[in-house]
Amino acid sequence: MEQLLRPAALAGAVAWAIAVPLVATQAADDPVAGRYDEANRLVTAALVPLAFAAWAFRERLGERLARIPLGATTWAIGLTLMLAGSAVEFWGAWIAGESGTAEADRAGVEAWQGSNLGFALFVMGAFVAAGGALAAGIRLAPLVGRTIGLAVPAAGLAMVAGTLLWSASVTAAAAAALAAAMAWLAIAWAAPAAGAV
Repeated sequence: MEQLLRPAALAGAVAWAIAVPLVATQAADDPVAGRYDEANRLVTAALVPLAFAAWAFRERLGERLARIPLGATTWAIGLTLMLAGSAVEFWGAWIAGESGTAEADRAGVEAWQGSNLGFALFVMGAFVAAGGALAAGIRLAPLVGRTIGLAVPAAGLAMVAGTLLWSASVTAAAAAALAAAMAWLAIAWAAPAAGAV
């Protein structure tokens, strides 16, 4: 698991930088455009390697984890909740042959029953991940260097910003997604060199 931190972070960063702007192009309209659920399924796909990378990062911290009370673990749990929420809301609806809440409102049909649960998990996970990333970054900086100390919270906060902005502005959501991707790339590049992994 630990050896896959770098490829997982790289794959997730690229997928996130693509998926979030695609969702934003669909969410910018009110009601949402017709491919909103499909675009969100790409977000789920991006969250798979990112959640894995966060758990791998936590695993490789080893003894240093004791000095970061709950930060890295909370970050990984938050990303896992985001993944679960996105999967429930968008993949669950697709498997059930129904629409998620936003797309159901657009089409004037009833939404899949699991959509609200999925949305709640995703939002809760986003804020848990951001808080965990911020806490981990603050405590990590003196242990493994400033790059990781800045990149971990930047990844967490930029991911939340991208999801909050995707219904407001395609440009702002894309900028936040790119910032998150760059932070993940910094984590993938700097963590091994800093001795964190």
